[in-house]
Amino acid sequence: MVDAVLAEQAHNPSLAQLAVAQLSRWIKRADWPQTLAAYSRCVRITRDQKQTYGVSAEKLVEPAEKVLFASMEIAT
Repeated sequence: MVDAVLAEQAHNPSLAQLAVAQLSRWIKRADWPQTLAAYSRCVRITRDQKQTYGVSAEKLVEPAEKVLFASMEIAT
């Protein structure tokens, strides 16, 4: 966990501390193994993609898509 956080936040100790706290909470969740497996699969599938694709919010149909997009907007 520390290696993962430092890989992204080593330049900012305050953000690193926050990220460790947040990741610690996620790791304790019962669904963590499934969440990690799904995320890892997405990373493996897309890691060699050079192009970044935007999301057109107006094309989202399912309520879950809209909630996920709204959450992503808040997080970024």
